[in-house]
Parts: sequence; structure tokens; C-alpha cells
Amino acid sequence: MSGLPLDRCFFDTPFTTHWCHFCRSNFFFGATKLLCLFLYQRDDIHCSTLGASFCKTHCAILDGAVAVRANATVLILASGRGTRYQATGGHGSKLEALLHGTSVLQHTIDAVRASGLPYHVETRPHPGMGDSIAAAVCATADADGWLILPGDLPLIRSSTLCKVADALERHPIAVPVYQSRRGHPVGFSARYKSELQNLQGSAGARFILQANVAFSLEVEDVGCVTDIDTVDDLAAAQAILGRS
Repeated sequence: MSGLPLDRCFFDTPFTTHWCHFCRSNFFFGATKLLCLFLYQRDDIHCSTLGASFCKTHCAILDGAVAVRANATVLILASGRGTRYQATGGHGSKLEALLHGTSVLQHTIDAVRASGLPYHVETRPHPGMGDSIAAAVCATADADGWLILPGDLPLIRSSTLCKVADALERHPIAVPVYQSRRGHPVGFSARYKSELQNLQGSAGARFILQANVAFSLEVEDVGCVTDIDTVDDLAAAQAILGRS
């Protein structure tokens, strides 16, 4: 399942206030329309993809980042069986566990959609994470890069996704780091396409990371290291979400 956000940004009414679908903040149509005239040489911005691109840029500027490439694709891995979660008393799939009334996986997908980046959700069963990554990269082979994002990171910020995607403009591998802890998504440029497509087993892309130098991107996002493996992890995520 792949897609781009379908939200549209219309610039029909000058000097009025609009609520941005992506960053959830107000900005002025007048300035927005002038910037679109400058960037795109047109004032009839009705295309959902172009609108998403602008909102994404606006959101990134607010967060101190810069605009991200349009075709660094987020690969949401949702093939895991969640055996550790069940072993600690959880029922069913951890990805379907509810977090403030919404499933863990849906929280993750919502954050990816808010980033404005293209994405692919890998739900087919696979023997290991490496196999899941390989299948997802094969399904999005035309992308210029990939952000590997396990589906069990419901607190990930869309701004972190944008920053990792932007880092791929300058680094072949980029990893977000929160308080000295490496997190997700891990970004890979297209030069690693072959290696990613041939991954197998439970180690994911660990061997590629060990054999190459990755750029460490410092972020203030506990969500990039808050994965849901156990019932206690789910409770901790509930607490963090409740404080935010």
C-alpha cells in the first residue's frame, strides 16, 4: 500500500488565514501565494501533491529544518508477529493495540502522512525484518532513497522524518539520535538499493550499518526510540502521549 497525502492547500483567497493540514498551524494565504508564485511561477496551486509539498516545506521551516526531497520513500514495516508483546501478556498484534483510542500502527502511519513524504506499508508476512525491508525496497525501486520505519513507533514526529529525509541529500546513510540513543527511521540513499533488496533474516539492515559510516542526526524526539515490544512499552507510550 503506497500513497501521498490527499490534503489540498488552496490559495484562492489572498490575505486570509489557513489551517495547515500537515503542521497544524496557521499561516497567511497572502505570503503563501507570493511564495508559490516565486517558486512555481503559477498562482493556481490546486494540485494535492504540490500543495502537500508546500505545506511540508512550511512545516519544516517552522521546525528549523529545510524542505525535503519528494521521493525519499518511507517504508513502514508492519509484518512482525509481535511475539514478545504476546509473551508479556498482550493480546493479538501489538500493531493493533490501542494507544489513546487509535492503533499503534495507525499512529505511525498518521505521522508519516503528516510529513508529506511518499510511503509504503509492508504488511505481507516475511521470515524476518531483513526480508520485509527487501520486499518493501523492491516494491518502491524507483525511489531515490528509503527511510526504514518499524510500524511500532507510534510517537515518531513527522518533523524527524523530514529531517532524516533531508539528511539523505548530503549523506548516504542517516540515523536519528535521541540522547545518545540511535533510533528510527534509518535513512539510506539509492546507492544501497542492491544491498537492501538482498537483505534476509532477523537482523534487518544492521550489517549495512556496521559496514558503513552513518551520519548521526541529533533530534529532540523521544518517539524515534519509543518502540512497542512489550505491554510495559505500551504503558510507557501511553504515559508519554498523556503528557504531551
